[in-house]
Amino acid sequence: MQQAGVIVKDPGTAVKLNPHFASPDLVVFFAGMLTTAVLHARRVRGSILWGIIVATALACLLKLALPQMPAGVSAAPDVNESMLNKRFEFANALIALPPSLGPTFLKMDVAHALTPKMLPFVLFFCSCSRSIRSAIVGAMMMQNVTKIDWKDYTESIPSFLIIIGIPLSYSIADGLALGFVSYAILKGFSGRSREISWLTYILAIVLMLYFVFVRSRMS
Repeated sequence: MQQAGVIVKDPGTAVKLNPHFASPDLVVFFAGMLTTAVLHARRVRGSILWGIIVATALACLLKLALPQMPAGVSAAPDVNESMLNKRFEFANALIALPPSLGPTFLKMDVAHALTPKMLPFVLFFCSCSRSIRSAIVGAMMMQNVTKIDWKDYTESIPSFLIIIGIPLSYSIADGLALGFVSYAILKGFSGRSREISWLTYILAIVLMLYFVFVRSRMS
């Protein structure tokens, strides 16, 4: 959501919803995501790819059309500070590499096959695909939540820590680690240690040692 510009930083609450719903970022993301969702619901093959293509095409149209609009629109802060504008600026800067890096970059297979005019659109396609794909795949992964016994706190609390831990820590591994450690602790101290294997306890101990002695030093 942050990569798509839907969620933005806030000094008071760390993050918040982007209040500028007319921003090109939100228009592109929701167009691509909703297209993907509708096609996926209709069981159309390649729905994620089609949604990414729609979002990329819309982004390219906005990039070409916005400079032709009145200054009140094209020079608005929502447009100049949008991720859409920044990504195209990055792509243009990547094309204009210093002489020392130019030959090396052009030797790459992907870059060599593209013309300078095509490169910004291809790079935006790659960046746009990440946010849309993550949203749809995340919704698909949430289907397993219905299988959790929410009345059993030794099951529901570790599951909840994983669900909120992955997005808040910005790491799938860290979110899963929170769940594994809490799962072993709750089972062990609830008198239900035999419900899980000894490998789970070993993994929980290893993860705890990693966080205490390795991860703390890395930060």
